[in-house]
Amino acid sequence: MTTELNAIERSCAKYGGGLKSLALVDPADLDSQPSWYILPNIASLDFGAGKAAYVFSHDRLQGSLTGDTDTSNPGGDVFTYRLSAFIRHLRGEGDLLRNKLRNRRVHVLGTYFDGSQRFVPNMRLSAADQSGDRAGAKQGYAFTGVARLNSAAPWLQGSFDVIGGPYVPPAVPSGDGGVSIIEIATSDPTYTYNILAGYWLVGWEITGNTAQSVSLGTTALGSELGGPIDLDIGQTWVGQANMLPTGSATNIYFSGLEGANEIKLWLLG
Repeated sequence: MTTELNAIERSCAKYGGGLKSLALVDPADLDSQPSWYILPNIASLDFGAGKAAYVFSHDRLQGSLTGDTDTSNPGGDVFTYRLSAFIRHLRGEGDLLRNKLRNRRVHVLGTYFDGSQRFVPNMRLSAADQSGDRAGAKQGYAFTGVARLNSAAPWLQGSFDVIGGPYVPPAVPSGDGGVSIIEIATSDPTYTYNILAGYWLVGWEITGNTAQSVSLGTTALGSELGGPIDLDIGQTWVGQANMLPTGSATNIYFSGLEGANEIKLWLLG
């Protein structure tokens, strides 16, 4: 008998902690529920017509998803999953989502930085909006949630639909000593990307649909790696040969973005 291990090739690569993205799925939006209690892996999510998941990517997200084996239950061991996530920025759509979560359970899909996707069904969530208590503090929504399952939560193997268009699991470096191209689409004025430990940034491209003045730095709103560069509509900024230390994960920050932008990163690992 052959035993298949989930994404075993990832065990040889270095990846940062935390969540790459967080998606929330209303069970009522699925035409059929995945068999999470039978299969270790889920092939896809079967959304109804016009339905999709809410997703938060790592440029707005800070959080963790943990799963413990609880041996204290008199009826037998259970798996307890806990979500703790902070979503930056208070927005109207965030409050609409909170209203939808009232008195309900939702499926939670956490994508890790190695690209694997943990699917936790029927989690009860609470969300607190926070203004911050001082200048410079982060404002946003603090999500917490708990789910208890009779078996370990499965992994999702494919892509899924999200509000605003199809979602492809975040690209990650290959870890095999070659160059990986990371493709990013964003409409935010700033974008943060976490370069994992063990990888060099060797080049980038930025192309937008609006005239803009763009910078790339190692600090928020900084320009340590270049900029500000004035770009016309559809013009591409090509940067190269700026390598960062590989001993630990490093954030890089794109700022001054206008409209919709396509970003490509070349990482050597």
